Amino acid sequence: RVHGERYMQKIDAQPENASTPTVVNPHECLVNAILACLIDEPSFYLKSDVRAMKIMEYCNLLSKSDPEFIFQLAFFARTELNLSSASNFLLAYAAVKMLESVGFLEKYMPHCIIVPTDLLEVIEYVQTILGAAPKKLEITRALKKISTRIFAKFSTYEISKYCSENQRKQEMKKVKEAKEKTDSRKKITMKRLIRACHISEPKFEVMCILGKKYPKKEEFLKDFPEKEFEEAKVDKRMKLPFPLTLENKFSLKGNKAEVWTDLVQSKSLPYSAMLKNLRNIILTGVPAAIHEQVIKHIQDQFAIVSSKVNPIKIISCYQAINIDLKELKERADNPDKAVKEHAAK
Repeated sequence: RVHGERYMQKIDAQPENASTPTVVNPHECLVNAILACLIDEPSFYLKSDVRAMKIMEYCNLLSKSDPEFIFQLAFFARTELNLSSASNFLLAYAAVKMLESVGFLEKYMPHCIIVPTDLLEVIEYVQTILGAAPKKLEITRALKKISTRIFAKFSTYEISKYCSENQRKQEMKKVKEAKEKTDSRKKITMKRLIRACHISEPKFEVMCILGKKYPKKEEFLKDFPEKEFEEAKVDKRMKLPFPLTLENKFSLKGNKAEVWTDLVQSKSLPYSAMLKNLRNIILTGVPAAIHEQVIKHIQDQFAIVSSKVNPIKIISCYQAINIDLKELKERADNPDKAVKEHAAK
């Protein structure tokens, strides 16, 4: 963290049009630049961002002498530091500027892409680096092949969670807003990515994202023998299965104490989700035994390390639970009123 803060101070002190400084150790400079993302991540979508430009300069120096180091750092940033954007930016740079290192891209990229949105972000960064026109999607042949293989490994739950109908509508809204604001970010939908890369597997999920019509029984059983046929959906737009995520559970059952109690007792609440929802857990009025269980879990060293949560996020969660004890007592005395007030907010 100290190295990262020092790096950020040096970068902020330099003017945007400053000439490239003499770099003694590009490996250390690039590592410090990525570590600084733990404190404050650059705007990778802006080509004018000074820190993003510095990261590209260090990558330029290493691309000839030690190209694999860039991929190794991308893997380390994603798996150990949980820095998805920084890792995806390094992969995008490698896909555009290091065409001779396709072997390393094939080796490391599948391990750096954890969720479908990671794949989308890499392609978006590629468009930013190339300066592609908004209507044109530029993807190298090698990146298309790798993207096709990566998408095929995602489970139905992962695709449903990150590529659902609601997610699709949100992406389209962001695309529309970006066009209205003439934003430099090249927002790409999963549907557009599938068409650009000619992704065909997993077939059922791909057809759902593309909005194909639900096939008739004979065709359905031939293409998807492992799935159950539903007569009522024939000739209607195919949709991904409804994923039972944490957000969907609360939309179905409501933000209530019994829901949080059930999640904590069944150990179905991930560490990061527990941290983010500490305020909700307290305000809904869960029993004292649940409080003790939550406190014990968030202090568990193994859980902290396994979660890979950024320390700054832990501080933010701590600040969010700065609740007035008098207000909390009133909520405990009148739980029905508390639930209505929280739902209104």
